[in-house]
Parts: sequence; C-alpha cells; structure tokens
Amino acid sequence: MPPSILTPEELERLQIQTLRRNVDDCDEQIIRLLAQRKQFTDIIQQKKRKLGDPPTDPAREAAILSKLPSPWLRGIFAAIFAASKEGYTGL
Repeated sequence: MPPSILTPEELERLQIQTLRRNVDDCDEQIIRLLAQRKQFTDIIQQKKRKLGDPPTDPAREAAILSKLPSPWLRGIFAAIFAASKEGYTGL
C-alpha cells in the first residue's frame, strides 16, 4: 500500500489539533498553579487577620504589575488579584 499523503489543508488541521493539545496542557498547568497560589494566599490572609493587617497590599500589587512586559499579562494578573480579593471575606 502506498503511504498516505496529507493535503496541505489536512496538514494544517493536524497542526492545529497538536497545538490545541499543547494549549490544553498549558491550561492544566495554569489551573494547578492557580490552585496552589490560592492555598498560599488563603494562609497569608489568615495570618494577616490574626495580626490585624489589612487584607490587601496595593503597593505590592502595583510592583508586580509594573514588572510585567505586556498589557495582556497585566490584565490577567489584575484579574487574578481581583478574584483573590473576592475570597477574602470568606476566611
């Protein structure tokens, strides 16, 4: 039997499928890291509450955002910070 030859369109679709699997792998890693980050921030909030410290540190957030190289990363981190703050009242 002769080997199957992919058309250029089939090759492009195959490449898209492979790239999507790579994106899915990245998403799984991000989810694990965000869950780990949440555990750390929960512990920090418990300690801050015990010490009577404010739950947020705007200067720290601003410093982190200023180090990020692009607006889309700053937007992602701003969303992470906002989501973290939503959970502060439940501790």
